[in-house]
Amino acid sequence: MWKQFLDFIRQVFKLTETTQDNSNKIKNLQAQHEAVIAALQHLGYEVQRLDERERHEREKLELRLEIERLRAERALPPARKSKKKKLAQDALPLTDETGDESAAE
Repeated sequence: MWKQFLDFIRQVFKLTETTQDNSNKIKNLQAQHEAVIAALQHLGYEVQRLDERERHEREKLELRLEIERLRAERALPPARKSKKKKLAQDALPLTDETGDESAAE
């Protein structure tokens, strides 16, 4: 009977120690989980910024191509060479497909 009692006490102490170890491991895993979540959020933010930058670059390229097309199409003067690149806006009247200037406004 004393042997069973001592075995029971040993088992209780062993289970208590195992429970404490598991609690510590769970805390460590939670901390790692939070670190991974923070890293993923940061990566998501960076991917979003990269996407926005690439979209802006595509828009600028489209505008440059449109300017070149308009220069070739309407024989616009070549771009000015200056330190600050400025887009020159010519005062060309807007026309619709029929050539009527007032209809485009």
